[in-house]
Amino acid sequence: ITNKNPDIFLDKELELRKKNNLPPFQRFIGIIISGNNEKNSVVLLLDRISDPHNVGAILRSAEVFGVQAVIGTQRHSAPETGALAKSASGTLERQPYLRVNNLSRSIEELKSLGFVVLGLDGLAEKTINEGINSFPIGPMAFILGAEGPGLRDKTKLYCDMLVKVPSFHGEGSLNVSNAAIIALYDIRHGKRL
Repeated sequence: ITNKNPDIFLDKELELRKKNNLPPFQRFIGIIISGNNEKNSVVLLLDRISDPHNVGAILRSAEVFGVQAVIGTQRHSAPETGALAKSASGTLERQPYLRVNNLSRSIEELKSLGFVVLGLDGLAEKTINEGINSFPIGPMAFILGAEGPGLRDKTKLYCDMLVKVPSFHGEGSLNVSNAAIIALYDIRHGKRL
């Protein structure tokens, strides 16, 4: 796990480590959500989103909608560069952005912490709102895929449900950062919460 400023969580992490023996990722996510109403915790996962402008825009939206963390992969994800920082307009310093070695393992660990995992897929049968209302209120993780290929097949297998942004004419697609905003809006302002 990498983070721009890991010292922020050092005291809480040491305290949590004394209480239990969780793996590092679970410890970190536990620390992030511990200060929030855990039922309302939201985490975004990025599956091969490598464009720093998209990731920057997603980070900005994540901060506005109260997302506890944005998680990408070490490989095939946008690193913390000047382009990403500029696109994020200062959010990179405030919004936790983690890059993990194995996204599938991270999804499993989120599930073990009680997260429901929804994957955004244009070919899904259910809309985002239908998907979030299919589960009881609780922590939720949303996975966004790269533009073009979308979610990897292996990533789809780890999702509790695949959902889509409804399209007025049933066709068309959105930029991934725009789709993230719609998903976050539905989570925060839909019937669920």
